Amino acid sequence: MVAFAGNAGESGSKADVIRDHMRWIAVQNPSYDGNARLPAVRLVPRKNLFAMAYEKDIAEVTDAAEGVILGVYDSDSETVYLPEGFSFSDPKAAHVLVHELVHHLQNVAGVTDPTCPEQGEWEAYKIESAFQQERGQEVDPNLLIVAAGLSMCHDD
Repeated sequence: MVAFAGNAGESGSKADVIRDHMRWIAVQNPSYDGNARLPAVRLVPRKNLFAMAYEKDIAEVTDAAEGVILGVYDSDSETVYLPEGFSFSDPKAAHVLVHELVHHLQNVAGVTDPTCPEQGEWEAYKIESAFQQERGQEVDPNLLIVAAGLSMCHDD
């Protein structure tokens, strides 16, 4: 497991990328603090991401499931988990980090609604899609389908 712990006052390219993305997210939703504490970031095998997301034993994860989950956020440890080999400098991969950072800012702001667990995903997909569109990137149509399915808790 490769680890990058994002601590307040830490400098370096990864911390700068994370901070820049958090500030961009805060522009999209001003109720978030783009200068909030940074999450820890850990790079793990893809199978681990699937196992964490679906609370499965790693032995239950098939090779076919490896690419299904691109990132995971753990609110208890304030940690973003990304796949080994993730490049913080790859603009095409940045949307995955942005999605997980939305969850971090939701957690820090205490806005998660326990009666609607999908709420956090809905907003994360909306902001992730806006991030991609702003950069002229193609938005994965599956994200839009998932976001639409998660909208059942919302008026918008």
